Amino acid sequence: MDTDTIARVARLARLSLTAAEKEAALRDMGGILDAFSLLETAETGPERALHPLQLPPRLREDIAGSSLSQEEALANARSKEGYIKAGRVR
Repeated sequence: MDTDTIARVARLARLSLTAAEKEAALRDMGGILDAFSLLETAETGPERALHPLQLPPRLREDIAGSSLSQEEALANARSKEGYIKAGRVR
């Protein structure tokens, strides 16, 4: 990280920074990058867990059952054209 990088970032963010502000931003960014490099060295353990508790899957069998006939499904529909006709979504 150098002052040219800070100047480029400031230009992309449409900021006009003085030389003192660029130096302060350089120190701040250096501190932020140091903190992230410290995080990279942190021990995370042998494996990463997606969930803290190992739970069995809660899926049920997909069993076909009885359903409505087309006539029963369309009994209260305004249009009896073999399908349910809905209004326009705006």
